[in-house]
Amino acid sequence: MTMYARLHRPLYALACVLPGLWTLAARAEPATVDARAIVALVEHSVLAQLRDEPLARGAARVEVEAGALDTRLSMAACGQPIRVAADLSRQQARVNARVSCSAPSPWNLYVPVEIRVFRPVLVATRELRRGEAIGTDDVALEERNVLAAVGAPPLAQAADVVGLHARRTITPGTLLSAGLVELPVLVRRGDRLGVSARSGGITVQINGEALGTARLGERVRVRNLQSGRVIDAVVTGSGSAEAI
Repeated sequence: MTMYARLHRPLYALACVLPGLWTLAARAEPATVDARAIVALVEHSVLAQLRDEPLARGAARVEVEAGALDTRLSMAACGQPIRVAADLSRQQARVNARVSCSAPSPWNLYVPVEIRVFRPVLVATRELRRGEAIGTDDVALEERNVLAAVGAPPLAQAADVVGLHARRTITPGTLLSAGLVELPVLVRRGDRLGVSARSGGITVQINGEALGTARLGERVRVRNLQSGRVIDAVVTGSGSAEAI
């Protein structure tokens, strides 16, 4: 996994790394800490924190970009390591990092941070119309920022979608998620079904008529063609079901 911060500012104010903590230092004790040094510190600190978070585990690359601060901003020099804390547990694309100094003149401020996590995910290679079956040539893996995805997490395995149907029209380049695909309809109203029914350790086969539409594993009402009785069954395949 490659991880890096997108930096637009010189790191002249960064000196050394302590375990789990970044600190600003200089050969001559500075009177103040300027905005550029704070932004650089935040970017590097958040990036370091991400290495231990599930959010970035196994990612192809990660980018961290802190929001620009007013260049006129300057904070009193800190006699202790400047601390940067950001809540990364919610796996959000934008977080606020708290930057604080405890002594000799305590201060703290918040810096907005944008996080981009890139992974190979499935995208549609062509337009898929609602109800259309998805084939192997209809999808491809592309490296995308998964934190920018809207809704359910994108899928990363072709086996998760090939053979399924588009739940709605999907435009080329769309990230594919579980909410965009569905199992094909196997049973429609009026279809004849072979229904397995178990009773006392004995399994009997009855002929029935579907009274609704269902996919694999879904329930459907079935009328027994011999007795006229209506029962509930679970679809087990095309033209077959099992009584509940």
